[in-house]
Amino acid sequence: MIMLFSYGLYQNYHVQRYEAEVDLKELYPAFQDGAELHKADLVRYMSALSGDTLDAMDIIYTTARLEEFPETNCAEIPFRFCIRNGAYCTSSITREDWETRGLIGDGRYISDAEESSGADVALIYYNELSGYNEATLSIMNDDHTITLFDKKYNIIGTYSAGIGTPIIPFLSVPDDLSLHCLAFLFHQNITSTQYNDLVRQAQNQIPGVLIFEELDLPDSETVYLYNNIMLIAGLIAVLAVINFAALYHFIVAKRMRQIAVMRICGCTVGKAFAICLGECCALCIPTYLLGMAVYIPLMKQVLSRLFPYMEAAYALWIYPAVFGLYLLIMLVIVGTMLMIQLNRNPFEAWKDGAVI
Repeated sequence: MIMLFSYGLYQNYHVQRYEAEVDLKELYPAFQDGAELHKADLVRYMSALSGDTLDAMDIIYTTARLEEFPETNCAEIPFRFCIRNGAYCTSSITREDWETRGLIGDGRYISDAEESSGADVALIYYNELSGYNEATLSIMNDDHTITLFDKKYNIIGTYSAGIGTPIIPFLSVPDDLSLHCLAFLFHQNITSTQYNDLVRQAQNQIPGVLIFEELDLPDSETVYLYNNIMLIAGLIAVLAVINFAALYHFIVAKRMRQIAVMRICGCTVGKAFAICLGECCALCIPTYLLGMAVYIPLMKQVLSRLFPYMEAAYALWIYPAVFGLYLLIMLVIVGTMLMIQLNRNPFEAWKDGAVI
């Protein structure tokens, strides 16, 4: 009965914890009508966020329009970076993905040091079949540089992915550069602390610019409570097994002289072991069936009102499965105790008045 209750308790709070969490690792705040976000605004916004929030982000993504490019699909330049210990870094996910897929041609990707310092370096698009696209050719110089934002960027490599715009460090662009979108990609589900930090600092640092989708996120204390209750449910199940093992230990202790006499009269250790475990099972099965007969109506009539997800956790196969697990753990514990004691000399056991 206790095993069944602990299973239902665990499943109830497991479902509640799962429903409390939002399966969301990406956040795309929208821009309010007529609002503009510039590079300097985003830098100020990022500097106000907590280190825990920034550490949880794998990628901070934004784009800007290049006036140097003609009106083509290459006019949007993307920026992918992250922030660690206050320093801007390249997105390791993007870099490793490009390197693994062989998207980087000649040269290399932007380093963390170049991203952090806003170095004037760039990767440019190059396709082995079609060569440089028209947009790239329009900004290339003869000295292995490109001209963007009225300054030269040294070309450190080529790539063959994306829409064909140059890849440059975010901090290298002018402070007044207008950004067109913003996204945050986390390596785990977003927590309420992280979400509230993003919303609060957006209101403080760039008021009237970003609109965040409203999310019903649990606080960390709620998730912590659910985890503790689930742990307690597991401990209850273990204690139930140990309690029965202790009870059976007491029962066998009362028969110590009888078992010793059986051993003296020729009963082998294996046979005595089988008899004791058989008696143990004979006690377990009717006890479990009786407990189940009491527990099922109790669970449906009373416990289901206190724990709304408990009843749904019990499929028909759960009852024999819980009993099988209970019996297995109990047999291991009791069997170990029996083997230790049954291997004692029966004469000494009878003489001492103890077998178990």
